[in-house]
Amino acid sequence: MTGKGSRLQQHREFYALPFRRKLEIIEEMENFGRKTLEWRKSRGLPYIDPETGEAVRPNQKSAAE
Repeated sequence: MTGKGSRLQQHREFYALPFRRKLEIIEEMENFGRKTLEWRKSRGLPYIDPETGEAVRPNQKSAAE
């Protein structure tokens, strides 16, 4: 199966799911994203701020330093 065919199959499988299961999957993805963001923040790693969409690089020194 091609990459495009595989992607279409994923869409078909998701489309066939009951609405409640789709919401559960979306909530699981949201929780994963939140945990990943907190993990990156706790280690001082760069991340994208979900509020502003801007890249945050906590360990990078500014040009003024």
